[in-house]
Amino acid sequence: MTTEITSRPQIVSLQAITNFLEQNPELPPAYITVCQPWQNAPSSLDVQLGTPTAFELWRIALDIDSQSV
Repeated sequence: MTTEITSRPQIVSLQAITNFLEQNPELPPAYITVCQPWQNAPSSLDVQLGTPTAFELWRIALDIDSQSV
């Protein structure tokens, strides 16, 4: 028996990042990946930013305490 692997688990991550960017269109662009490493695993969303300034703008928009990074 084979189980079909689909991109369905990635939909929630893609919707979350889309909603976040729609609410924060002024943020600098980022390199964003969404991955589901194996079947039945939750998808992960990774964001890479090119400069410390871009990182700070995203950190503030995500309401992450500066002491946490």
